[in-house]
Amino acid sequence: QAERAEETLDLIHDEGGAASVFRADVTREDDCRAMVDAAVERYGRLDILDNNVGISLRKTVTEVDMAEWDRLMEVNLRSMVLASKFAIPRMIETGGGSIINISSASSGPPLSKVFTYSVAKGGVNQVTMFLAREFAPARVRVNAILPGFFPAEQNRKLLTEERVAKIMGHTPMNRFGEASELVGAAIYLASEKASSFVTGSIVRVDGGYMAMTI
Repeated sequence: QAERAEETLDLIHDEGGAASVFRADVTREDDCRAMVDAAVERYGRLDILDNNVGISLRKTVTEVDMAEWDRLMEVNLRSMVLASKFAIPRMIETGGGSIINISSASSGPPLSKVFTYSVAKGGVNQVTMFLAREFAPARVRVNAILPGFFPAEQNRKLLTEERVAKIMGHTPMNRFGEASELVGAAIYLASEKASSFVTGSIVRVDGGYMAMTI
């Protein structure tokens, strides 16, 4: 992960941007506090928080070990709560900001084989709407992006031939998403100018997956 972070840092610098990497375990309260404080100290303020960490597990409720359950809940849900807990006061200090949480197509109607992940992502949607309502008066906007199926390292092992066929049969665009296709939604939600009256929204980027029935 550290290597990938450095690669991203280099890409930003190559494009003329300014960026820094802060190492943190986002399931630990002290690390999240230190991460937010370090960002504010480096750049003077905090305007945008993108909560996008996540891990998955292919087990049903009768198969999952409770230590695995706890770990998924910590990474997929607790991390967002902790990062928001420390970011929101710093945003309020400078007049507001935007929090973007990454949800999942599995957060609504349940998907097979990913019970714990689905429950955690359903929690992400609830956290998003609750924080949006709570902190709207302070001009802190909180929204979520709900991706459809974007093959990545964490979920590629779940994509058996049978599962791919089911996904394609339920996705009107009949293809997987590309990571670059999430960028527009993130920029939109991050931008005060573009989405100043948008909070508590779950923005779908799923090729029509959530609109499909039969």
